[in-house]
Amino acid sequence: MKKIIASLVLVIMALFSFGCTDKLPEEELPEKEMPYNAVLYSQAKEWVSEDFLKENRVKAYYLNEDYVEGLDDPSNRYVYDETAPLSRTFIITEQNKFDEIFSNYNSTIDFEQKIVILYILSDVYNNRIYYLKNLQIENKILTVYYELEHKEVDDATSLFQRCFMVILNKEEFNKVIFTEKNNN
Repeated sequence: MKKIIASLVLVIMALFSFGCTDKLPEEELPEKEMPYNAVLYSQAKEWVSEDFLKENRVKAYYLNEDYVEGLDDPSNRYVYDETAPLSRTFIITEQNKFDEIFSNYNSTIDFEQKIVILYILSDVYNNRIYYLKNLQIENKILTVYYELEHKEVDDATSLFQRCFMVILNKEEFNKVIFTEKNNN
């Protein structure tokens, strides 16, 4: 009986220890240390200025600004921007430019030592995050490899505008390529 009680106590302690950590969100914690001390925030859209997002649309559905509730056909509530590119990439090396783009970011970045990359893309997985898998610089091209969080459900939505923010050590490159890896 004492062994059963001791086992139950250990199980309860283990369960509580998982819920009581002060860790950062999972997307901030790479499985391994990333080259250039890079960190990916795959849901950074909330930090980006609405005006900047409007000016830098990607192929996705957007709220129709001319839509009138009750007067217009509900199917016209959203419009698809088919003229926009599938993605846009911005390399940010100065505080002034960062402040123009990221109006809602509540932390500081040392641009003497860091670079920020904003990647705006079309996505269909609103309820998932992406993980940083690797980075490499070759011929002054930074390649960022990322992977979608795996779930056993089909939770795809209509195309929407997603923003990745990558913060990394200041390095020499003049182009960035984002490449999604399969999570197999």
